[in-house]
Amino acid sequence: MKPSRRKLFRCYRNPASLLQVELVRRAEGRYLVPTPRALELVLRLRAAGIDVETAAGALDVLRKQSRRTADELVGYLLNRTGKGFARGGTPEDVAQALAALRAEVVPAVEMLVAQEMERAVRAAFGPGAALDVRWQGPQE
Repeated sequence: MKPSRRKLFRCYRNPASLLQVELVRRAEGRYLVPTPRALELVLRLRAAGIDVETAAGALDVLRKQSRRTADELVGYLLNRTGKGFARGGTPEDVAQALAALRAEVVPAVEMLVAQEMERAVRAAFGPGAALDVRWQGPQE
């Protein structure tokens, strides 16, 4: 675990809630963190006033939607192999196209989620509501 993550974890005095949402596991008298970035994110959200259970639940929602999106995107691209995706459709072309896509998917997802959160907030609170959901990047 990175030093910044260790510091965040040490500052958090109640590992029971982290254990409950399975961000931390206990084994042989030690805490194990299966996904350090998820733990870091949840602890940062907690510091911003979102409790551990709510933050972990939000991550679960994102994970479910991301899984479905990834499956749909891969299916779409495979159907387009050699017809607008992966040039000639060779394994090398597919690998190259996927590498390029992977490099651009995070900024694309950030943009799309921010736009959709803004839309959802306006729908929930009315057209005058505004929410700045721009992602600031990791805080190291």
